[in-house]
Amino acid sequence: MSKQQILTQKNKANEFIMYLIFGFLTTIVYFFIRLTVFALYDTASLSATIANIVAVIFAFITNKFWVFKNQNKGKSTLLQFFHFTIGRLVVFTIDVAIAYFAIDKFHEFFIHLFHLNNIDYTQFLLNNGLTQKTIGNPIALENFIFTIIGQIIAIITNYFISKFIVFKK
Repeated sequence: MSKQQILTQKNKANEFIMYLIFGFLTTIVYFFIRLTVFALYDTASLSATIANIVAVIFAFITNKFWVFKNQNKGKSTLLQFFHFTIGRLVVFTIDVAIAYFAIDKFHEFFIHLFHLNNIDYTQFLLNNGLTQKTIGNPIALENFIFTIIGQIIAIITNYFISKFIVFKK
């Protein structure tokens, strides 16, 4: 393997590691906003919407400057943000659809499917000030589970959109 190929492989690995790091941070931002809004308003669709808006802005900034180190070669920042947002709208639509159908519309089915009514919510982990409203009852725990599922789908989809469309070199 030539020195150039080794450097290329190292750069790809570093880029992917940075994507995972900032993807993880974006997920933390998303979770914090989504669970906070859900605790305040008890509506999964609204909490998913607000969390997505904040996460998109955070993710664009981190992806542009630290992950893909894009310096506007051929595209303006506004056009990149537009493409980035369009890509995120696909993920947003999936996320809100999951929130609506799994939590707002058919929560009883999924609570029964996952046996969430059989859990003892008086346990300390589920019944303290920090977790009671976010995982301390069947609907909140179901929201948490589907939030994780949505974020796994989002991270994978967003990587390919960002890498091959928005910040393509």
